[in-house]
Amino acid sequence: MANDCSVDTFPTAILDLVRRTERLLSRQASNPGQRMLVALAGVPGSGKSTVSAALLTELGTRDIKDVAVVPMVRASHVEKFSVR
Repeated sequence: MANDCSVDTFPTAILDLVRRTERLLSRQASNPGQRMLVALAGVPGSGKSTVSAALLTELGTRDIKDVAVVPMVRASHVEKFSVR
């Protein structure tokens, strides 16, 4: 079985994600007040931050700058620090 997550396929995967994001943004153009969310999920260390940084960089080169990364906190981490 081939490893689909090899470093060699990373740039191709990012460009595919950028194209998908651009398609969603073009659909959103008719309703500019509407927000769009692209969520990345995976186990710790799977590359979510790497992918999101690459996506933001590539979108920026295409002059799409009204984007942000909003890190999510696992519920188990919230429980450790919540006031009881």
